[in-house]
Amino acid sequence: MPNTSRSTVPASFKPSGSLVAPPAAPDPLETALRSAFDQGEPCDAEGNPAVQDRTITYPLMSGGFLVDVCPSWCILDHADDVERGLASPEDLVHEGAQVALPFPGIERGLLAASVRQWPHDTDHNGSNLPHIALMPDADSGDDLGYLTPTQLNAEIQRTRQHLVELQRLAEQVAGLRADAHQQGGGAVGELEEDDVQSMPLPHLLAAFGARVVEGDPEGFGNLMSSFLLGKAGDWQIMISRELTQCLREQVVRGALLTLHRRAGR
Repeated sequence: MPNTSRSTVPASFKPSGSLVAPPAAPDPLETALRSAFDQGEPCDAEGNPAVQDRTITYPLMSGGFLVDVCPSWCILDHADDVERGLASPEDLVHEGAQVALPFPGIERGLLAASVRQWPHDTDHNGSNLPHIALMPDADSGDDLGYLTPTQLNAEIQRTRQHLVELQRLAEQVAGLRADAHQQGGGAVGELEEDDVQSMPLPHLLAAFGARVVEGDPEGFGNLMSSFLLGKAGDWQIMISRELTQCLREQVVRGALLTLHRRAGR
């Protein structure tokens, strides 16, 4: 089993044939000059962007050394590997930056993925090539194996279907809240702003006593704008007839939010 213990630091801190040394404190004058003149990436004598030497020499515990070029996408510093040595070349692993789905208040990420490679692995399972390590729970450290792009695309499609189901669930709850609001009397004052942003439009239009009227698009400097005419209980929301159905919903909800905020003052 390859050794998966690693630490991550910016790629600029990678060793090149020796241990990583802590970067020296930047000179304030040099920092100011770089900022003022925007020198950008370092260049060679001919003015071409300098190429970072990513060749690293790893001591082997059995004796000898392994010289390997760290790929540009790898973010591991490999400092432990250089300091302690590798049991065998097969233990060398490269890993890219992790992509994960975070949620507020939850430290762990979901559907975490990164590029990995054990370049000298001889198990013939695909791990010696760059592959995707997909972890449903980032903190578990358990991935779904050595996924190819095709296999990852299949997982992406499953995730998209799950998002469709979540959207249906949101619409279901919005409808249930609208039913509860109607059963409670349907007063505008009982609506939260989130309700105006999510409840079915027919229910909201009835609650506000509003109707939608389409007008000549030339009367709207911005097609996404709307005009409110009338009075409480008898509002007309004027919108451009050139709006698509999706944009109509956005504009009408915006007008209803305006009415809701007015009623709240």
